[in-house]
Amino acid sequence: MAKSGSEVPELESWCWSGGHSSTVHRDKVYVIGGYIAEFSSKSRTVAEMLFGNPYMFVYDFSKSSKSSIPPALPIIQPVKDMAILRDAAFWSLGDDNGKLLLSQGQFESNLPISVDNHTEYVYNTTVQSQKDGIVNTYDVHEDSWGRIRQSTTESGQLLSSTARASTTFAKKAGKGFALGGRVSPTWILNPETEEFASIAYDEGIKTTFLSSMLVYHSKPGEEGTWTNEETNLGVSESGTLNVLETVGKDGVLVFLGGSSGDEWRSLDTVHVYDISQKTWHNQTTTAAYGTIYPRARNSHCSVVASSPDGTSHNIYIYGGQSSDISATALSDIWVLSIPSFQWIQIDPSNGADPARPAANMACESVGKHGRYMFVFGGDPVTGRCDANGAAKLLDLTTGLWTKEYDFEAPYEVPVVVQKAISGFGKEGAVKSKPEGGFDDPVLEELFVSKISKAQPGSKGLSTGAKAGIAVGVVAFVALLALAAFLFMRRRKAAHKYGVPASTGSESYVVEELDKAPHSSHAELPNQGSEIVELPARSFTK
Repeated sequence: MAKSGSEVPELESWCWSGGHSSTVHRDKVYVIGGYIAEFSSKSRTVAEMLFGNPYMFVYDFSKSSKSSIPPALPIIQPVKDMAILRDAAFWSLGDDNGKLLLSQGQFESNLPISVDNHTEYVYNTTVQSQKDGIVNTYDVHEDSWGRIRQSTTESGQLLSSTARASTTFAKKAGKGFALGGRVSPTWILNPETEEFASIAYDEGIKTTFLSSMLVYHSKPGEEGTWTNEETNLGVSESGTLNVLETVGKDGVLVFLGGSSGDEWRSLDTVHVYDISQKTWHNQTTTAAYGTIYPRARNSHCSVVASSPDGTSHNIYIYGGQSSDISATALSDIWVLSIPSFQWIQIDPSNGADPARPAANMACESVGKHGRYMFVFGGDPVTGRCDANGAAKLLDLTTGLWTKEYDFEAPYEVPVVVQKAISGFGKEGAVKSKPEGGFDDPVLEELFVSKISKAQPGSKGLSTGAKAGIAVGVVAFVALLALAAFLFMRRRKAAHKYGVPASTGSESYVVEELDKAPHSSHAELPNQGSEIVELPARSFTK
């Protein structure tokens, strides 16, 4: 397939975008597909140009930046050889592999534009369908695309591509997952008539919602094969899947939100998939602060960050489309802390420009220790432009939107989450179970056994706790030394004046202490950490 190009002008008239797919490879974020809205020179508030995204944007997060998010490198996608996809699966197959795999999704209904002239559309109907499960691969080293013509199971079953599936890649297991979604015909928007039309290739296809999960295998011996696993979750689309790599033998998946046909899936229950056992388990969630609970939503984005000692895993969700009648976009941020399975709201508005409501954005965890959430694009639903631009960065420790990026900065559990789970900050979570207990004994075995291994003896103590213990030991030793000194001094005085040391009279000791020079005693500094609860906006369940 044709080689990509990298000499591309910046998109200065960005308005909003959505439907992208993203992945991280060697600390670089790759974003591809979806649609982009631009404003003209006459209007900077409302989108006037909507087109399929002809670029793959690359953001290099391998270096720190004090004042700005790393700039994007736009790479031209060979749109005449491969389809621009919306809501697809995009995975890095490992740092040593050097390949990015693009699969699933559906053809972007908005036609791509010419990269030389953003007022001209590129018509090409020969590569616009994903009906036959085409899989494309991008070679990072060669900057070129290749194609696997069709995706099939080991038995030879041809797989149709699913769009709006919940997707992720588990590194330890070497598997990619696409849960649910839909198979539907491709519709193309004619920009001249502003009407949609189905292409002939997809005639006769009816929209079908899926309940199964496609699994891609990348390890040697099974590389390039797919399996189609049935689930007991019912149909679903536009939710999120996150991997907890250190839980269980090969990690677990956590499925959040999304919709089932015309109904939104409540966040009062989440679904956990044990990768090694290929089993699903349900778990009820609770609100950490009474009735403060996230709204049901789809088309949101999420990342996961774990405490350094592995005792708590915090899944952050941002934005999405609400389940109310108006289907408005959301701007709120929530954390599902596991294994307590509690929801805590984060308020990022204090001291920074809050992100505007958006849905259908792409986001990834970045930083050496996963301290940040990088967000690309997002559809405001209202059609209004986003003055903050396409790229945003959320500091997962402070809970603030920021432009300062420190590659080496460690992730620490936010104070408001610490308070909810009664943890010690950098390490540890006291609540090792949900308030009502685990709904499934398998989940208890997965998570509680993990915490027990992570905290043998006193190793689970936080840095603050360890410092407090050290101060206590020093103070105790000092008191022992003082008591020994006074005891010996008393014995010497008693011998000199002929007073028996065991008379029981304390008058002489008091007199000697009164005559001794007084020391100026300074109070030891408080070794604990001040706990401050972040303000939070409330949503009722």
